[in-house]
Amino acid sequence: MRNESTPRFFNHFIDLEARKPPRNLLQLMFDPKGMRPFITNWPDVAASLFQRIYHESIGRVVDEKTKELLTQLAGLSRQTYPGVKAEWKKPQFSNALPIPIGFAHKGKRLNFFSLITTVGAPVSITAQEFRIECMFPGDDESEKNYRELMARKAKKKK
Repeated sequence: MRNESTPRFFNHFIDLEARKPPRNLLQLMFDPKGMRPFITNWPDVAASLFQRIYHESIGRVVDEKTKELLTQLAGLSRQTYPGVKAEWKKPQFSNALPIPIGFAHKGKRLNFFSLITTVGAPVSITAQEFRIECMFPGDDESEKNYRELMARKAKKKK
């Protein structure tokens, strides 16, 4: 699930509608034909995403679709996501710090940090799985560039 600004933002980089549903944000970030070429600090983001996946999967029953996704992202299917380093896949224990992520768009940088909110003491399985991710501009220039970008209509990629 996502809000309206997510596809509006990503459509400035790629044509989301041209991608076969269901579209998964993790696949979009790792895909060399997706958002990956536009992420200025992709190795750091990829490593952080693996840690997030690892921490969120601890103590949970992982279904077949999730196992397949994790296999793809981990580079076991190298043709799908080349360039994934083995050390990124090793679980590491750290404080859950915000994930910095930078994008480059037409010579302008957009630096953000990502925070995920979860329900602290869930009483239902639905609440236990609920996550809200928010992206915040990392600096004034990024906020200005983001506002300018979002004020324009995304062009359809051909």
